[in-house]
Amino acid sequence: MSLVYTLASGQVYPQSKLNLHLVQLITNEQMQQEQINILVQGDISEIRKLTQNWGGIFRYAVGNIATVKVPVIAIADFAASDKIKRIESPGSGSVALNDSMRSTVHVNEVHAGLAPLLQGYNGSGVVVGIIDTGVDLTHPDLQDSAGNTRVKYLWDMRLPNAPNTPAAYGYGQEWNNTAIDAGQATGSNDTQGYGHGTHVSGIAAGDGSALNKNMGVAPGADLIEVAFDFNNEAKAFNELSVF
Repeated sequence: MSLVYTLASGQVYPQSKLNLHLVQLITNEQMQQEQINILVQGDISEIRKLTQNWGGIFRYAVGNIATVKVPVIAIADFAASDKIKRIESPGSGSVALNDSMRSTVHVNEVHAGLAPLLQGYNGSGVVVGIIDTGVDLTHPDLQDSAGNTRVKYLWDMRLPNAPNTPAAYGYGQEWNNTAIDAGQATGSNDTQGYGHGTHVSGIAAGDGSALNKNMGVAPGADLIEVAFDFNNEAKAFNELSVF
């Protein structure tokens, strides 16, 4: 038995044809005449006909998917047609969550050790190298259960030379995990890329501690972080040879 929505007007349409944003719009009586852009999957001639019937705009089609602009009140008519398979609208106020990646690329199955794997894997014993804009060393997702950093080494190539400048390269500053836990890596930050390096590190190895969800791919792994100097091309080749 398929689930349906019933409007106050008595119109009925299947839930499976609409995404959540359209459900919210179609049940809002104040939004019925609002013109919106939607993606419609189905018979293109039917989509074109319905669009014209409602005085909408048929923009273009690729395969069996078309983009059209119609009033919200028309959506129930589209959904009622057996020639229409799916209708979607991107909505508004969207935010980047990256909360379905683990499912999409089967990370959950790997962590659980599902067949044909003989055991689960979470990155324990692995070191992940990140070359990016730096990292937020205080982020809970990048610390262990005792609050110690999981970053084994950090080299910030943007900083001026100091006693901890790595001799092999002659620029920047480097700290190991002991120095990081002691609060000595105060010069490094992730403001150059608005947190991009921390974001990437979380995808790779975040353990979900900050929000108790949205764990990364290898939450048991350790990290080596390099804060890249995007403003100095002469250093780029040396840095990229680190790993």
